[in-house]
Amino acid sequence: FPYTTLFRSETARILKEKMNNGEIPKVPIVALTANEGQAEIQKCKEAGMDEVLFKPIQKDVLAKIFKEYRLNVDM
Repeated sequence: FPYTTLFRSETARILKEKMNNGEIPKVPIVALTANEGQAEIQKCKEAGMDEVLFKPIQKDVLAKIFKEYRLNVDM
């Protein structure tokens, strides 16, 4: 578990840094987890995730995130 949290934090930090430096386009970072709960959401947000999805993924929730971030994706 600590490894997973470190991995999330480090990955999100690197991506955010590259986005802020203009090295890669700005895109939302979306966590995917099976652990529904406020503590898990908080951990993901603290790691730098923009959104948190829970397994199994619901198409309408994913579509809402795409719409919110203005991502043009046909579902």
